[in-house]
Amino acid sequence: MSKRTLEQWIALYNKKIPEGFKRDKRFELFYLPAKGFAEVMDSGKMVVVNQLCGEFKFWRNLAERIARRLGYKVAGTICIRNIEAYIRMAGFVPFHIEDTAQGYRYFCRDKHTGQQGMASPAGEDTYYITWEVDALGILF
Repeated sequence: MSKRTLEQWIALYNKKIPEGFKRDKRFELFYLPAKGFAEVMDSGKMVVVNQLCGEFKFWRNLAERIARRLGYKVAGTICIRNIEAYIRMAGFVPFHIEDTAQGYRYFCRDKHTGQQGMASPAGEDTYYITWEVDALGILF
């Protein structure tokens, strides 16, 4: 992936997300020219990733490293894009799909580490995603 300025990463994000990037000051903004950007927050119970653009696995790994240092066993994010593509991009494979009143809930497992995750419907084209943070830090 080529190096980009933060403004270039935000422009790329804006092409993919109709609402566009709106900085949320509750989250710390992380940016690396070759990896993209991500907003990350310590909720007091888990690490939450908000808006991100770039190398997803890198930002997932960063969120897990932060969670481990804080002693958390869970990380999470919100997905407003195609959930099945997002699950694949995160390295997860669904092992059970539950039909709920709000839509499908996906129970998943990381294909490399076995970590479990869940994508739960939270409104139209929106999912809350949570996943286990492995204790050893063995990822990818």
